[in-house]
Amino acid sequence: MNIFVRNPFSRRRFAGLALALCVVPAALAATPDASELSSSCLSYDSTSTKLIGTLLSRPYYGPPNYGETPSTDSRERAFLLLLDAPICVTASAHPEKDNNSFERDQIVVHLAPSHVKPKEVARMLGRQVTATGQLYHAFTGHHRTPVLLDVYGIEAR
Repeated sequence: MNIFVRNPFSRRRFAGLALALCVVPAALAATPDASELSSSCLSYDSTSTKLIGTLLSRPYYGPPNYGETPSTDSRERAFLLLLDAPICVTASAHPEKDNNSFERDQIVVHLAPSHVKPKEVARMLGRQVTATGQLYHAFTGHHRTPVLLDVYGIEAR
């Protein structure tokens, strides 16, 4: 008496698992590391970085609990730039001091309009823009993406 029952799905599952075990390691091996990307990546040190994308705005929970108790948390609005193409940013010479570490495949950047008026930025919501400034890495709960742009200028395209 045969106690094993044939399950037509088990072969398919095994074939899918075998394919995943072959494809995933090959894809990971083909992924360039930080040193290979550094020549095409942006730098935190440049004060004239230009980013192109669509300007968006999104509300976030703020202090005191940043969304853990929404009824008592303040609301903060962040300007976000949905980039036309993903970027990578090389780490600074001393990331342990300034927190400017390597980031790859960033498609959304939080804009910090410290050198332009927020009203000027708000007028361009929903439009394609070019934002110029200096990149820096997130270091507080108010920073909504890993990479931010300290905006020196912004113009509609």
